[in-house]
Amino acid sequence: MTEAAHCVSIRAAGLPDAEAIARVRVAAWRAAYRGLMPDAYLDGAGLERAEAEQLRDRLRNTGDAARISVAEAGRRMVGYYAYGRAAEDDAQPGTGAVYDLYAHPDGWRRGVGRRLLEHATGYFRAQGFGEAILFVFEQNMRARKFYEQAGWRPDGHREIYERAGFSRPVLRYRTTCC
Repeated sequence: MTEAAHCVSIRAAGLPDAEAIARVRVAAWRAAYRGLMPDAYLDGAGLERAEAEQLRDRLRNTGDAARISVAEAGRRMVGYYAYGRAAEDDAQPGTGAVYDLYAHPDGWRRGVGRRLLEHATGYFRAQGFGEAILFVFEQNMRARKFYEQAGWRPDGHREIYERAGFSRPVLRYRTTCC
């Protein structure tokens, strides 16, 4: 783990974090998803505001099945992730899921994402989950390499992700938690 990752603290997110989470999320999208999401969508003037509102709703309704945590370095939010019990129809009982995991681009290759992923798998182990899943854009080779280096593997399941007038294929990745 890099020196930057050692300076990162992880805590549960709260309603006041919605705007900062949206800034991290949109910055990561704009850096990672050029060519995967339409530029008009990524460059939309109201994207951060819309994401903050959606995140406020999620934070208000987060229960035992799902959680949102943030990573901070000093007083600056550098990443976040949403995780919990898998909600998929074909998921086995005792399966965890990472729903979102984003590090601000300034934290890429500095261990922030790995720290978040390790925190998630630690939570899954503590809950007694035997495995965990997540989805990644099929064409997002950077993210796929990141997850594969952390021991996650595609399991052959493919879906179509739809959002705001565009769709892209996503692959399900899986790992054991023990």
